[in-house]
Amino acid sequence: DQLTNFIGFVDAYRQSIWNRPFNREYYAALARGFALWE
Repeated sequence: DQLTNFIGFVDAYRQSIWNRPFNREYYAALARGFALWE
């Protein structure tokens, strides 16, 4: 389900912000991976 995947992505993103300093390359890779899921 696409909505569930999106919620999971946002939740992982939010947790990553809490758990580590911002890493633009990491999020760029994450965003590319999410785009490939669709």
